[in-house]
Amino acid sequence: MNENYRKKKQPELVRAALLEAAAEVIVEKGLSGLTLDAVAERAGVSKGGLIHHFASKQVLLEELNREILGEYENFISGYIAADPEPRGSFIRAYIRSFFSQSKFKDATKLFMAFTFEMSHNEPLHILCGEWYANLVEKHGEMQNSPKAQMIQYAADGLWMEECTGLVSVSPAERQAIVDYLIQQTYEL
Repeated sequence: MNENYRKKKQPELVRAALLEAAAEVIVEKGLSGLTLDAVAERAGVSKGGLIHHFASKQVLLEELNREILGEYENFISGYIAADPEPRGSFIRAYIRSFFSQSKFKDATKLFMAFTFEMSHNEPLHILCGEWYANLVEKHGEMQNSPKAQMIQYAADGLWMEECTGLVSVSPAERQAIVDYLIQQTYEL
């Protein structure tokens, strides 16, 4: 780890390095391989230093999840702001956000690990549910029609297919599907 991270005046750099290290461990070893020792070692921080920022593995997971969801929320907000057509802009942004370049290496593997973890980790399940509910409340329209719901489900399915590695379409075919779904949002 760079000496700059060790400076007491730069706790955000240490925090960011720990979250990045946790993401790397999850991508390489899965959530079952995520230990505080592995994260501390990867980040070049003492285990005590890690615990100073994240009191437990659960807290670390929740903060990493918030970081990932925050990134997607920023993608969504940016796409909405750039969209000249307000009607359907949220669902278009929602679709585009999942295929945006994440700051996390192998973000699809990371996202999938969290998806499976949510099935038995109630705090993560609640965190994601609240995030999604806040998005819908803030931007409206996502659930305003059966067609909008079907577009969302199709986009979610395409994303899940990519996350699981069961991709049955080429990148060009995937892009054609994304383009088709986005085109459908102009008819909501």
